[in-house]
Amino acid sequence: MQRPIFLLGPECATEWQVCRDCEYAKNQKMPDPIPLDEADPTYSIDKGKPGDLFPPCCKCQLGHLGHWQGHGGNFYPEELLPLRLFKCRMWFWLVIPGILESQAPL
Repeated sequence: MQRPIFLLGPECATEWQVCRDCEYAKNQKMPDPIPLDEADPTYSIDKGKPGDLFPPCCKCQLGHLGHWQGHGGNFYPEELLPLRLFKCRMWFWLVIPGILESQAPL
């Protein structure tokens, strides 16, 4: 699995810059995403559909980053736009290369 890219306004940061202070981090890294299970008591629809890959340290997913292009005056690289956008428990936005919004189960 590729490592997350944190979106700090118009700047990008790596997990070692963000996760080191997070109580949910594993060895100062974001835990690997796991498939959502609707039988899990922590499951909620704002995390995605059952089977979607979801980082356990995140609060919700926000669709694809392209939907948010220009929000708050921030513009992101074109290659990141189709990626699913997550909000972590520390309220940072992040994307994970390889997790596309278009790959969501039906």
